[in-house]
Amino acid sequence: CIARSPLMYGGDLSMIRPFELQLLQNRSVLSVNQNSSNNRQLFRNNEQVAWIADVPGTNDKYLALFNLGENGKLFEINLKQVGFNGKCRITDLWTGDSLGEFESSVRPEVLPHGARLFRISTNLSTE
Repeated sequence: CIARSPLMYGGDLSMIRPFELQLLQNRSVLSVNQNSSNNRQLFRNNEQVAWIADVPGTNDKYLALFNLGENGKLFEINLKQVGFNGKCRITDLWTGDSLGEFESSVRPEVLPHGARLFRISTNLSTE
């Protein structure tokens, strides 16, 4: 989604499980694919890859993290380096859960061969 590539599903839609359908219908994740801008790789350090994109009309950013390795990894994201100079709220777009408020950095874990997708927002109100 963060690369704004066409989304494809390679399974039999008549046999799709509810969990898979829920993933494909996640409006927050689809918005990254359909509406984000200035999408680019933030870094690639061995088995850790991060991409970032702008949320149009806001100061918010989308952040995608990819673990290419065989073990879980903690990613260190310096929020000032990605444009945030004060408190911000981070939301997991797959689950809708708030990770909380952060000011200088965040250290999310990504499972082996896993990916995580977040929205970093300067809007600190409860969503």
